[in-house]
Amino acid sequence: MFVRKCVEMKAGVTAEAGAHAASRTFLSLGLSALVAVMVLGTSGCGGGDRPPIGEVEGTVTLDGQPVADAQIFFEPTGGGRSSSAITDADGTYELSYMGDVKGAVVGEHLVRISTAKGATRDDNGRVTDPGQPEQFPSSYNSESTQKVTVEGGDNEINFDATSDK
Repeated sequence: MFVRKCVEMKAGVTAEAGAHAASRTFLSLGLSALVAVMVLGTSGCGGGDRPPIGEVEGTVTLDGQPVADAQIFFEPTGGGRSSSAITDADGTYELSYMGDVKGAVVGEHLVRISTAKGATRDDNGRVTDPGQPEQFPSSYNSESTQKVTVEGGDNEINFDATSDK
């Protein structure tokens, strides 16, 4: 009798534990699905909250020569997220708005272009790379006067700067 009662109790506990475990698994899956829906819903996958974007590419030259590794920033004059790019060896660029989204907000932008890079030092403070001084005049970066308008669709915007000599 004692053995039978013990087996019945054990079976009851096992069945109850199994039902409890199944309930926890279902709850866990439900919470996981809810979190996934919330993340996808707020991540902007569909671009529902994103302003209109125009794709922007072009070439940057200084004194008629293409400029490699120049940083270019488009800052919306009406506020909002800036777009940026780095020129390749041919001086060409393609703006990125955020993540994989290419382009810039439609409207007027203040543009800054810079080639300056600070010195790099090792852990002991020794200079390992002296950096690079700015090649562009201040009217293209710190005191930029360069304004452009980005339209919807494709935009080719080139910059032909002349250095201060």
